Amino acid sequence: MFSEKRESVTLVAASGAQKYAQRLGITPGIMVQELGWDEDTDDDTRADVEGTIGGEMVDNEADVAVDAVLLWWREGHGDLADELIGTVRPLADKGFPRRQD
Repeated sequence: MFSEKRESVTLVAASGAQKYAQRLGITPGIMVQELGWDEDTDDDTRADVEGTIGGEMVDNEADVAVDAVLLWWREGHGDLADELIGTVRPLADKGFPRRQD
């Protein structure tokens, strides 16, 4: 069951990868930190985010304030709530502007 769900998520991400950064509200020039990267992350999504921001995302070793965090999460990685709380720490005070849809 896990692999079926995972494949489904991957297909959704890959089919919308060219507009994935836009859907997340990521805009040129913001700093994005990527957490949880591994060989199974979607390269098209990563490329779209990096193409949009105009450079590479910073990794989990960076000690800088960022505008957004891209978290790759997998079942079995522990407590998601704890991880989400941890992703708030590197965010700049302002973060990036919320979209007004």
